[in-house]
Amino acid sequence: MELNNLSICQEFIISEEYADFFTDFVSNRPLATLGETETCIETITNEYGIVHAALDEIPPVNFENYSYSLIPNLYALVADFSVTGDVSQEESGIEQLKDSPLSLSGRGVMIGYLDTGIDISNDAFRYSDGSTKIVGIWDQTVYTGTPPEGFLYGSEFRREDINQALQTDEGRRLFPSKDEIGHGTAIAGTRSADNAMIAMVKLKPAKNYLKRLYRIDESSPLYQETDMLMAVKYLDQLATFLGVPLVICIGLGSNMGDHQGTTVLSYFLNQIADKDNREIIVAGGNEGNARHHYEGVAGVQSQDEIEIKVGENETGMMIELWAQSPDVFSVAIRSPGGERIPRIPITNRESKEYGFVFERSRVTIDYLVNEISAGNELIILRFEKPTPGIWTIYTYQNNEDEALVYGTYHMWLPCRGMISDETYFLESNQNVTLTEPSLGADVISVSTYQAQNGSFYVDSGRGYSRLGRIKPDIAAPGVDVETAIGRTTGSCMAAALTAGAVALFFEWAVTLGNLPEVRKGEVKFNLINGAVRDNDLTYPNRMWGYGKLNIFDSIAKIIR
Repeated sequence: MELNNLSICQEFIISEEYADFFTDFVSNRPLATLGETETCIETITNEYGIVHAALDEIPPVNFENYSYSLIPNLYALVADFSVTGDVSQEESGIEQLKDSPLSLSGRGVMIGYLDTGIDISNDAFRYSDGSTKIVGIWDQTVYTGTPPEGFLYGSEFRREDINQALQTDEGRRLFPSKDEIGHGTAIAGTRSADNAMIAMVKLKPAKNYLKRLYRIDESSPLYQETDMLMAVKYLDQLATFLGVPLVICIGLGSNMGDHQGTTVLSYFLNQIADKDNREIIVAGGNEGNARHHYEGVAGVQSQDEIEIKVGENETGMMIELWAQSPDVFSVAIRSPGGERIPRIPITNRESKEYGFVFERSRVTIDYLVNEISAGNELIILRFEKPTPGIWTIYTYQNNEDEALVYGTYHMWLPCRGMISDETYFLESNQNVTLTEPSLGADVISVSTYQAQNGSFYVDSGRGYSRLGRIKPDIAAPGVDVETAIGRTTGSCMAAALTAGAVALFFEWAVTLGNLPEVRKGEVKFNLINGAVRDNDLTYPNRMWGYGKLNIFDSIAKIIR
């Protein structure tokens, strides 16, 4: 039974006592499972939305009762704070456009962020007269104000609200929306498009029941897919209201999902990117050197052994194994103490939990065959209180009488921010380490390099997608980038600089009337066309995509 009372629905969305699911209006999943339970529904498109229901009134949230794709994934921030000289904007062609006769600065373009919030008083977000560059903030964590039109939670602050707060010290101090972490202020404060309009969605923290489901420490600062998706919808709606081009910059990442860009969030990002005068820039993540990816083959006559070193004080972890249909694999497990869970037979959508005689650890295994529309096998292994030491997972071809078609499978540990740096595969693979949602077909995926010496950033995620889609699209500087709060490193900085560069492109194209309607794929094509390529490398490239960002050359080649 659906409710439509605003205050009640806001409670459903923000309370730890309620679960959140994606819902497919065509198949009616998971509404049929929820029966007569009271629900609140947020509509995303005509095809799907988000449903909220009380945890104590529905079947337990696990992969036996609900499809993997209907449960929100969790995302982590992708930045570090540090110090040195910065040549990132010169390297990317941004300074040349600012200093050229065109004098581009992002006028008439909106850059939208979904992150940890923004410090409205920072000079980076104010014009010379002291007024704000910020046209809208939707704070999903503040409930004393009015939500944006068509939304059910949080509070919206428009430019006039922010300007009023900026007039006095007390107004700035009492302004309800803050950025306690600084990540959002940093990513929005690269000054790569000084006169662009800014919009920020401060994401609310992920609910703890999801952290428990995914065996992640509840103290980890994470964000959930449902709130990110609504943030994207808000930014698109605000840009439509203002009648301006929109660049959305996403500086979060996750190892959850099939690494093929088929998550619900990726699907919606593709829909937005398909619109005229819209572009989505996504950080490729910092997983390249984290040792969180394994690629293997299970032989017919023998097993493949995957060793995972688990650090001290790891409260839990989840491993996803993805294989492409029709290949099907099964697993067995050995603990650091030598206890072994024998090969576990496949039973689709039945959670199996195992304990150990001499260790406190528990493991839950879910076999999900034909997961996601593409038709994959997904095996989820969830460890509770894993004993420190070397865990071994054995993989087997499930039906030894049939030849493997693809023969490979991929495994991912959670990304940084969800697991200790002391937990990793002993034999890892640096490729296919871009994080979701950077693997979506129509978004611009950005890897990271160091502008000071031109070297690839060792932690940057690397392509391609699991099934070979060309990702990343472009590489951009992301090491020691100057921001509004200090120098910052990480793939989010590369994404932020690229977003600023795209804002300059939209200014040249739309604001100045050179290309009034920028169609789907035009921005990506022109970024690739203007990219700097090394004669000693082949392109596309797992690390550099189609080359280094140079927005000056991208525009210059159109003019010529």
